[in-house]
Amino acid sequence: MRLLLVSNNDEEKLLFNVAWGKLYRKWNIAHLSFENCMPSEDMDFNFKAYIYVDKAIIIDCPLYFYVQRPDSIVKSKGSLIKHYSTRSALFYAHFKALTGSNKRDFGHLLLRALYRKMALWKGRTYQTEAENETFQKCREYERDTRWAYWLNWRINPIEKIGITTLLHCPRLTRWLMKKTKNY
Repeated sequence: MRLLLVSNNDEEKLLFNVAWGKLYRKWNIAHLSFENCMPSEDMDFNFKAYIYVDKAIIIDCPLYFYVQRPDSIVKSKGSLIKHYSTRSALFYAHFKALTGSNKRDFGHLLLRALYRKMALWKGRTYQTEAENETFQKCREYERDTRWAYWLNWRINPIEKIGITTLLHCPRLTRWLMKKTKNY
């Protein structure tokens, strides 16, 4: 039996959070390793590890605490744009690589995360020098995943409409980010 123990009850964070928030059985993932100096290497490792996990146990209490400072370099504007682009690329690549039962089990989570990150990425780069490159990359990702996203019954239809609206209206996304102090 394969086992994954996590301290989070959010399905997406179960997949996409950091590796140190989980306990794995060594024999399940002994052949996996982290990519050297790769941004979001924890997330990439988790994608690979979940293919070998048959069972997850969720603990609804925090097992680890850390502090994120508001002036941290990770929170800087340039860093966030890089974060959104890196995460979008990883979500897209891993979705395209999924097959069979893994696509059925994890596909909707990857699509939801991809579309959310693309909306934030476009909102962040709207009316900047990075806008054209960002919009082209998002168009490519959306063109390849649009039907899978819209026909996936595990994604809430209202959420699909909302996220797609934000994806195609970066001015609105940017305004909402400012209003919610997520900018």
